[in-house]
Amino acid sequence: MNVSAGFQSPAALSLTRHLVGIGLVSLINPLTYYESIPATFWASTILALVVIAAGINAFYALFFTASAKKSWPASFIRIAWVLAVLWVLGGWNEYNTIRGRSAASNTTENVVSHEPRRPLKVLHLWPPKLLHPGHGDLTH
Repeated sequence: MNVSAGFQSPAALSLTRHLVGIGLVSLINPLTYYESIPATFWASTILALVVIAAGINAFYALFFTASAKKSWPASFIRIAWVLAVLWVLGGWNEYNTIRGRSAASNTTENVVSHEPRRPLKVLHLWPPKLLHPGHGDLTH
């Protein structure tokens, strides 16, 4: 029985640890918690990051074959981390933009709500004196 067959290589362990770290960092994205099903948004975020990083790394390997083979897990990990950080920063940027807009609209509503409310001028068709000016009612 080969003892080393049951253990993963250091590169595979490093890749797994980094993917777990990227998953934990992607939990910082505030947009995750505003979705109807946060777990699926979080999982799709991680999957999208891995697919995009793999695509970029495959494109890199297509043109720079020798250097891509040398730096295989490290370049993929770097790309995935950069994408994860950009994803989280973009989420916070969008969240702060939305929060700023809602704060601005709330202050406008608060100013309007402190003013005295006047009833709207609506043309009332009842009582009938408005229909027939000069007559108190239609029974005469």
